[in-house]
Amino acid sequence: MGWGKQWAAVAGRVIMSTAVISEVILDALDAIKAEMAPRLDALAEHFKDMQDPRAAAFFTGISASLAAVEEEADLLEVFFALSTTAFQGFSFDPVAAAGVDEVLAYAEQVSHAFTADSDSAH
Repeated sequence: MGWGKQWAAVAGRVIMSTAVISEVILDALDAIKAEMAPRLDALAEHFKDMQDPRAAAFFTGISASLAAVEEEADLLEVFFALSTTAFQGFSFDPVAAAGVDEVLAYAEQVSHAFTADSDSAH
């Protein structure tokens, strides 16, 4: 096999590997969205029930942003928005505090997983 054919074969494997990695990332994003969306929606509903429309709108907006996630950068934006929760001035009853803590802990866990993946790639 000549060099040209060898390089073509290598390039083909690289393209296939990139496609597989992209598919894995998309699958991971879908799993994250499926895990987080119900939690965010539950928080929004809880705040609606508690007559706190600002907090309900905040978590509804984050849930909508999560639904629109198509790549890692989009997810990072969602996590950044979530990180501002403590600075919104919301009052949390014990149920809301537990729900917010759960969502933030999950986001932190996912962030660490994605960071570990990108660190090992370099």
